[in-house]
Amino acid sequence: MTGLENRGLKSRNYSAMVNTMELINHLPPIKRARGYRLYDYKQRIYLDLYQNGGRAVQGHRAFRLTTVIKDVISRGTIFDLPSIYTKRLEQALRLRFPEFPFVYLAGSPEGALRIAALYLGREISNRDICDPFSRTKRRGDIIKSYPFVKDAQAEEQASVFMPVIPFAMSGSPAAVCFRHAPPEGFPLSELISPVIVAGALRALHDLRNYRQADWFKEDLLKGKGGWLQRGIYITANFEEELYAGVFKSFLEEGVLLNPGYPGPSILPAEASPGELKRMVDLFGKFPG
Repeated sequence: MTGLENRGLKSRNYSAMVNTMELINHLPPIKRARGYRLYDYKQRIYLDLYQNGGRAVQGHRAFRLTTVIKDVISRGTIFDLPSIYTKRLEQALRLRFPEFPFVYLAGSPEGALRIAALYLGREISNRDICDPFSRTKRRGDIIKSYPFVKDAQAEEQASVFMPVIPFAMSGSPAAVCFRHAPPEGFPLSELISPVIVAGALRALHDLRNYRQADWFKEDLLKGKGGWLQRGIYITANFEEELYAGVFKSFLEEGVLLNPGYPGPSILPAEASPGELKRMVDLFGKFPG
């Protein structure tokens, strides 16, 4: 890859990040969150279909998760330092993804990209990661994985596996799992606050308790041509220039989509009959 091509990729990644931030900032300041609902200071409620790109797929303020975080904080071990939780989280990821048994925990998505590039011996960017929800179907040696989504064919071809850990706190570890052992002298996982790692470990374990809503159907959005449904995940099936307007229209009606095009947005594991009707009606009405 030439320097010019690399700068072009970085520029597109930056533009996508800026667009995402611009859209999420249309959401007013949030006072509190519970389950799959966000509450602003004017007491308006938003049904959260963003769920931080899958990191909040289990909802907000899960009881056991809150207890674990409070317990670690009470010990005063807040800042980045070695802890038992790092090895435990690495082991939990090995058990969950046995085809990729060599695990590195990065403190940020940028750190994850750097370590994946070091492992592969070449420069990479977000565009090199095969995302199952991208509108451009690609295969390659780096794959992103979301909770409850499996692409066996893509995983067979990949040597680097990057699962979304279902923990929404800022600074949550970005896991990079390798099919084959890294070379001798390869870096160890980054030092990350025990509060963060313990929370991520608890959230990963709690995935086994996740239950879909009673109203969930694989074809819930059947006939809604502007959208594609894959399990609980929804992606836009229209051009990117329309997405900002659709996002704002949903938000005005109290439904938060993923601010990044084409998504995924995620069906919540709980919603009232009124919220469900409003959500499905919006998917049928927009992009319109």
